[in-house]
Amino acid sequence: GICCDCGVERVSACECARVCECVCVCVCVSFLWIVCTSSFIHTMVRWNLVLGIGVLSGGALIWRSWQESRQAQMVELLSPEERWNRHVSPHSSLTRLHDGLYTVQGTFDMAGVSGPRNMTVVVCPPKLPQQRPQLVLHSVVALDEGGMEQLQRLGDPAVIIVPNEFHRMDALVYKERFPQGKGVCPSICREQVEQVVSVDANDDDILPQFGVDVLRPPGISAT
Repeated sequence: GICCDCGVERVSACECARVCECVCVCVCVSFLWIVCTSSFIHTMVRWNLVLGIGVLSGGALIWRSWQESRQAQMVELLSPEERWNRHVSPHSSLTRLHDGLYTVQGTFDMAGVSGPRNMTVVVCPPKLPQQRPQLVLHSVVALDEGGMEQLQRLGDPAVIIVPNEFHRMDALVYKERFPQGKGVCPSICREQVEQVVSVDANDDDILPQFGVDVLRPPGISAT
């Protein structure tokens, strides 16, 4: 007869059971092999993906570092005027706020984020009749030649204030253009500022000489 379980010709109950057992074992082994192989393949694929991402990330970092180094070398080859022009972005004209107090609004665009930034200009009267007024510049903004002519008609830049490590973008080109200007900043951020531009003194050591008081409100750690 025919076994109702396996559909093969039934010789004996024991023989049919053995055949069914062999078939079940073969099916189980085949299933385990597929699972193990699939798991192994998936594991290898995952490790290859991780390795590939790591290689690409490392390569991207190396490429970025090389590009930054190359750009720095290219900037060093530029003339002071060319370096200055690279820093010039759209800005307003000098606006008078009060006697001896002016401002100009510039812009910044970094990593896709843009917005306004302001430079404040304090005009200090000359100490001697034959001297020109001296300018105290807070959070400097590189201006186009028309703006710089406006600025220099007010006086000679004497102090370049970098208020914190986030407002040092144009400090270096100002120091290059006006080497007689003293670079100052709060003591708390001097180390970070000096990564970009040399600092001649802390703000509270220099500014009082120009009639500017340095105030530190309680609870605030920097000016």
